[in-house]
Amino acid sequence: MTTRDDQHTHDLLAAYALGVLDADEVAHVEAYLAETEGSQAELAALRAVVARLPYAAEPVEPPARVRRQLFARIAAGRADELELQPELPAETEDEVPDEPRASRSRPSRMADARRFLLPLVAAAMLLLFIGMGTLLYIQQTRMLALAQSNQELAISVVEMRQVLAETEATQAALAADLTLARQDLDQLTTLFSTEQQVFTFVTAPGVATRRLLPADVLTDADGAMYMRPGQRQAVVLFRGLTPLEPGQVYQFWLADGEIQVAAGTVTVDPDGLARLLVEAPDAVNLFNEVMLTVESNPDSREPTGEVVLEGSL
Repeated sequence: MTTRDDQHTHDLLAAYALGVLDADEVAHVEAYLAETEGSQAELAALRAVVARLPYAAEPVEPPARVRRQLFARIAAGRADELELQPELPAETEDEVPDEPRASRSRPSRMADARRFLLPLVAAAMLLLFIGMGTLLYIQQTRMLALAQSNQELAISVVEMRQVLAETEATQAALAADLTLARQDLDQLTTLFSTEQQVFTFVTAPGVATRRLLPADVLTDADGAMYMRPGQRQAVVLFRGLTPLEPGQVYQFWLADGEIQVAAGTVTVDPDGLARLLVEAPDAVNLFNEVMLTVESNPDSREPTGEVVLEGSL
């Protein structure tokens, strides 16, 4: 089971591979490496990545000030090493044989190699840090650009949703208008069909006309009934009818003595005009008279209200 301390030590592996830990942290990580299976392989992979870091960044020309400081530091390091090097007594051919003299000159060559390699290592580390800083700056710039792009995309998505909602609302309104337009078209089609039927019936040859006169001399309304002898169909046209109170209707009747037959209700337009297509139970000319009454019950089987118009067949 992995503890929080082991996780913290595992997180230090990358810094260990870079060589930037202090002595206590190094000892802690090395103990973790010795005890944890697979940690050595992960460390090897991290060191391989660290080895490639100098080549990951594009070459950067350091500023002249940095270059001067670097060379000054190298020169100061050489001077310090020369001051710290112990002076050796002069050797003569009599005092020191040739082979020992050669062996004493080897440390001197190693010191020269160290003095030569230390500036190179320092320069390499400086270039590494400069490259890593440049790479980090590039990555941060890319992340900022990506965040800005994501923000712009989110704003675009919100705007698109608003446009979509407005489009859906417009489509709903258009659908409602289309429904109303279809209803109006159906009504106009029905009206046109009725008007055409009335016109055809009224203008057909052999049609007889009967006048409907007002029952009250003070009423300006009148009507005309168009029928064909022997047929049950008839057309009645009205004019001058006044609007009724709510709950009242104009009812048209066919009468034969004591028998009254309801032949339909009449709908009056704002101009007081109305028409009615009659479908009688028998030939229209077999009835004696017709009349128009005002009824409070449209389902009444006999006239009970005021008679407005009447006529003889």
